[in-house]
Amino acid sequence: SLTNMQHVPAQQMGGSAQWSRPLGRSQSLVAGVDAKEVMGWSHESICSSGNHIADSISGGRQRTAGFYGEDIVRLGPKWMITAGARLDHWRNFDAQSLRTPVSSSTPSTFTPFAERGENAFSPRLSVLHAVGSNLSLTASIYRAFRSPSLHELYRGFRVGNVVTNANSQLRAERLTGAEAGANIFAFKRRLNLRGNFFWDDIVDPIANVTLNTTPTLITRQRQNLGRTRSRGVDLDAVARVS
Repeated sequence: SLTNMQHVPAQQMGGSAQWSRPLGRSQSLVAGVDAKEVMGWSHESICSSGNHIADSISGGRQRTAGFYGEDIVRLGPKWMITAGARLDHWRNFDAQSLRTPVSSSTPSTFTPFAERGENAFSPRLSVLHAVGSNLSLTASIYRAFRSPSLHELYRGFRVGNVVTNANSQLRAERLTGAEAGANIFAFKRRLNLRGNFFWDDIVDPIANVTLNTTPTLITRQRQNLGRTRSRGVDLDAVARVS
């Protein structure tokens, strides 16, 4: 039987600007700024045993702005070093939830969510060494982040007997990582082989966590987990036939 009809309107707008300037033949500077704002809402018609029992509206706005800079230095024909950093700030505001029962005897429930904001600093350093015309080695270390979306913060949903609740207290995911790899050309550059080893450490990853299980209903909520680590190897081969 029907449990929920959901309409999720969303809007996004933003812009960016970038400046770059060479310093001689061996160095280039890049700087930029970007910003965006997202507005999203979830309009629900909630049903029970096929009967419309309540309407629910929840959502809010998220504004993000970032500044970044990069310095690219070439040390002779075989070395290139790139150092960069980015500073981001995002803010969630105008967030609320309103549940209105169809029955006039039951009062509506209005829940405002507190305004919240966070900052993130994301540096990066990478090195490329051209061993020869057909072999180059790369290495990089970096930090990055992902802020929780409006969907994760304010929009719950149901699929079958599984209900997933939003969580307005979610924190941003933050990643520290490193990579090292090689890029090889062979057969007169008709074959390109790439291999890359990576290591990632993620703090506060967001996942759906099961809170309660009954024969008729499974209740989950989005939550920040403690920490996850991963490592592995990417291999890729591209052949050109002509």
